[in-house]
Amino acid sequence: MNVILSAATHRSGSTLVQRILNARPQTLIWGEHLGILRQFHAIQNKMQTFSRKGISSRQAYFQSGENPNQWMALMTPSPEYVEQATIQSVKTFLDHLYQQNKEGHDIIGFKEVRYGAKELTILKKCYPEAKLLLLVRNPLKAWESYPKSWGEYRSTLQFAKQWNNNVNDYLKLVNSDPLAIFVQYEKLIDKDEHTVDQITQLAQISKEQLEAVLAQKIRGSIRKKSITPKQAAIIMRICRRNMKQLGYL
Repeated sequence: MNVILSAATHRSGSTLVQRILNARPQTLIWGEHLGILRQFHAIQNKMQTFSRKGISSRQAYFQSGENPNQWMALMTPSPEYVEQATIQSVKTFLDHLYQQNKEGHDIIGFKEVRYGAKELTILKKCYPEAKLLLLVRNPLKAWESYPKSWGEYRSTLQFAKQWNNNVNDYLKLVNSDPLAIFVQYEKLIDKDEHTVDQITQLAQISKEQLEAVLAQKIRGSIRKKSITPKQAAIIMRICRRNMKQLGYL
């Protein structure tokens, strides 16, 4: 896995950036996989919880020379082994999943709109050399353009919390991981020089190739009703600090 494109929420421009990356013929960035790493992370948490409960059984069994008369019902490998098993499982799954059509491509990746620090940490442990492209859009605009029919967010509050939590995670990641790139959708659309340079270098394409993708709109924008004052107030209350830091206020 060479490139992981992660957007803070839906409707943040991840498909546009995916198209830009795929403008290079030897690059194949796949679409979303419905946040499956959340399930891997949940499995790891369950196993590590059980592993900690069984620490006395594990220690007693092996310290006794594997005496079969020791209590062993809760005996489970250590939390460290559980983590390594999770990482290996994720890597094996993704490597096989994205093997399809790999021939002729030297850069492989995917995009997702559901991941924060927990999932991205697992991914970086699987692929320490992978480049992270962390994409953010003004939450007021992202929520305004999110169709109700999609139904993934239970409420405006849930959306705002996901945006804010993921932006917090992204800002920490970009400061700790030299392979992480933080991009604001609005700056890409406005062809901000620094943003364009970041993306063209990552994508290994020319500015002309990037502009050709920007100029071609596909499946016109799906918009919901105008954001209500109540919805805007919820988003502003939850996201104000990060919105101000990113220049959205």
